[in-house]
Amino acid sequence: MRGAGHADAILLAPMTGLDGSGQPGVCGLIETRAGPVRVVVALASGLVRTGVPATQGGNRADLGESRYCSEDALKRWDQVKRGDPIGLLARIGD
Repeated sequence: MRGAGHADAILLAPMTGLDGSGQPGVCGLIETRAGPVRVVVALASGLVRTGVPATQGGNRADLGESRYCSEDALKRWDQVKRGDPIGLLARIGD
């Protein structure tokens, strides 16, 4: 978040999932002065994508939620977390 210009941001309502390639990501919201903003973080690469605050039109374009936070992605996360939590943590640190 620091690299994306939101050093003190707290990720609200985070959801974590694995995409079809097994890459981990998190979706959530951060609070800004202009209001809440959607955020998607690719954990392995550290890539952060942010949306537009609702006060500025709140563009609903997919930031990666369909990749990391779809129902299938959330199920993949839970399945790997149950079966290999240490391997999952290693993937986040890659």
